[in-house]
Amino acid sequence: MVNSSLCSTIAVVQEKARGLGPELRKRLSGQNLVAFANDLSLVAHSIRTGYLLDVFSLQNPVEVFSRLLFDLRSDSRTKDCFASVFHLYEPCSDQSFFVNRVLLAQRIKDYDKPYHSSVSPGNVGLRSIFVHLESTIEIVGFSRCFAYLNRIIKWFIQD
Repeated sequence: MVNSSLCSTIAVVQEKARGLGPELRKRLSGQNLVAFANDLSLVAHSIRTGYLLDVFSLQNPVEVFSRLLFDLRSDSRTKDCFASVFHLYEPCSDQSFFVNRVLLAQRIKDYDKPYHSSVSPGNVGLRSIFVHLESTIEIVGFSRCFAYLNRIIKWFIQD
């Protein structure tokens, strides 16, 4: 069963999104509005770290989403859960992300923590590993995963 607080937040996000003007209302009809409100609320309730908005795009996302977050932070029903949510816009790809800054900071700190001996080597793959492939392989951070990563790279290189 879904937490009633989460359900309330979803309803408020839908309400505030509908009130943001014709451009957003036109793009946020029916299922798009429900999907958007659900995903954004999951970030606000610290269930998800972030959300890539891929249901629709806007001509002026920074202005529209800044106003939406302002409205959600100003509403007594949602101000606490949206206090740590921010909108990140990447103009080259015209993509909007909503990120929970508290969870993001925690995830970044967790990458520096050593693995516990109780974690089996098979679970190492659950952590994100970033690799930059050129003529030589350069591992960007997270050197503790090198042996596991090396096995993965060998597997990908094999035909």
